[in-house]
Parts: sequence; C-alpha cells; structure tokens
Amino acid sequence: MKKWFCFVSTFLFATTFHSFSYAQVTDVSSVFAQGGHVRITYDGQMQGRFTANDGRAIPVSGAYRVNVTYNGNSVSGSDSLTLNSPQSGGGTTTFQGTRTGNICDITDNNGLRLRAVCTFDSFEYNQTNTDSSGSLAMTLNTRRTNAVDVLEQQRQEEIARIETERQRAAYQAQLIQQQQEAEAFIRSRPRATRAQSTLLAQAINQDSQFWFMNRLDQGELYDVVTLPSPSNDVTIVRGSYTYNGGSQGWASARIRGSTVECIEYWDFQGTCAPIRYAAPSDQSGSSYSDRRREQREHDLRELEGEIQARQAQTAGQRPQ
Repeated sequence: MKKWFCFVSTFLFATTFHSFSYAQVTDVSSVFAQGGHVRITYDGQMQGRFTANDGRAIPVSGAYRVNVTYNGNSVSGSDSLTLNSPQSGGGTTTFQGTRTGNICDITDNNGLRLRAVCTFDSFEYNQTNTDSSGSLAMTLNTRRTNAVDVLEQQRQEEIARIETERQRAAYQAQLIQQQQEAEAFIRSRPRATRAQSTLLAQAINQDSQFWFMNRLDQGELYDVVTLPSPSNDVTIVRGSYTYNGGSQGWASARIRGSTVECIEYWDFQGTCAPIRYAAPSDQSGSSYSDRRREQREHDLRELEGEIQARQAQTAGQRPQ
C-alpha cells in the first residue's frame, strides 16, 4: 500500500520544495565601516619586477583576485595571481593579519609580510620585499566585485533551513494522509475472484521476466480487489506484491473475459501496456532477436561496401 501514491508524491515533493536566495543587502558598506563581519572579493592587476642578485630582471604581472574576510580588527583570506611571465604561472596563497582603519597588515603562508590599503571599494599596495635571492617590487590595484554581510547571510540561511524543515514536515504529513486514503479506498473495493486473482498473478509473473531494474519476490499477491471499469465487458483487477526483497508495489490489469489485455504498474501510472513475452524462435533454434541482429550486421556490411565503391568511382573521375 505504501507505493500507491509513490509516483504522485515524488512529483509533489520536487515541485513543493523551492530554494531561497539571500536577501539583498544594500548597506554592506556601513557594516564594513563599523567593523562588522564582511566578506569582500576584489579583482584587478598586479604589476611588478623581480630583480635577482645576479642582475637578472624578471617581470611579474598578471590578473589578481583576493578574497578578504573582515571581522572587527581581524583579517583573513586568500589570493590568486595569474602571471603573464613565462618564468612563472602564478599561484594561490592564504593570509591573515589585522586591520587598523584602512590599513591591513597581513602575512601570507610563505611568510611574506604586506601592508595594504584595504577599503570597502579597493585593496591596494605598493611594496618592495628583499630576501637572499633578490628583491621583488610589487604594485597591486584591485576593485571590489562582490561584498557579503556574513551575519546577514547566515541569518538568511537559517530562515531557509527553518522553512525547508517546515515544508518537509508538511510533505510527510501529506504522504501519511495519502497513504491512509489509499488504504481506505482499497478496503472499500470488492474482493477479486480467485480466477481474477490468478489471471493477474500470471500476468505479473510473465511480465516481470522483462523488468529492467526490479526483481519480483516469490509469494502470492495480496489486497487483490476490483476497481471501477469504464465498460461492463472489462474488469480492472488490482493487486499488491513485493519485489527486491520486500519493497512494495502494485499492478492493475484490464481483463476482458479470460484475457488480460494490458497491465499497469505503480511506477508507470497512466500506462497500461501489453504483457511482454519471449521473442519467437525458428526451427533452427536461433531467436528472433538474434536473427534481427544478424540481418542488421549484413545490411551494414552491404552499405559499407556500396559507400567504398562510390568513393573509388569518384576518385577515378577526378582530373589528374
């Protein structure tokens, strides 16, 4: 019985739940100015030059992106540089540090210390660093491309979570109601005769041999009843079964006299299809599907030979 409403309820679940977008935060700049929790992405260019101790000068320039999280006086984030220089492909680093006013003092994971001018709209620095290998002069200019109020984002996520849980509970309640209605409907229907039950069981056993994913369990049908029929000479019989080791399903058959015209399953509701049987065999013992495959292979070989002949004929007609 639990599968009576499976197809409809699955569709309902997919169409009922919907996603939530974060509320538009129009004043992230004021949160930033007050030292609030803000995440900003800056994009721009870095221009620089590395001068080695042996006098070699290597240009260092390329596209630069930095993601900075500000929270009070704390600063953390990551940056990525795509260098134009053939000597290096750039890279990604992480950093942390402090912010005082519009000045950020940060240290990256390589130990490089930088002092940047970090405002809501830009992240910039102009600095030369020297070590045992030489000196690196860098000028960075980036502009804000995205800004998020982190606390507002978390608030919106919590609202979305609560609403999703509310909808999930409502959906589960609706499933229970549908199941109860389905069980009540089946209990209200007349029981099928033994002959009708046998015809339905035989139809399911035969057709299940061609199921692609599921496997019918051994055992008798249960809750076998007759359903309303559009005509007096057709009887619709519905019964439940188990498959794949206990999963529940149902099928209904249109019976005219002692013949099952078609069968409809819980997972293909609305489609009453003829019972599937094995393909006929000829006296040689080869199956119908084998003969069809051999015929297709023969036709393909003939077609390939015809194409090759035409190509050879066309090549022979080309001017030398």
